[in-house]
Amino acid sequence: MLGKIIFINLETGYWALLVGSKKYRIKNIPTELKRENITIEATVSEIDNEMSIYITNNPIKINKYKIIN
Repeated sequence: MLGKIIFINLETGYWALLVGSKKYRIKNIPTELKRENITIEATVSEIDNEMSIYITNNPIKINKYKIIN
């Protein structure tokens, strides 16, 4: 999955991976990725059955990543 890291400043805020027009909330984002507007290529797992106050696609866990810029 190729996307851009963004921070959504809503309520308590959350980090997300923007892929096209879809936003995926990142669960337990690695510290190295907590920078806005970096592009990464990542292998992710979708997390099912999690309740959240945020309206996004299902949250994801980043298993492996490479920073592109």
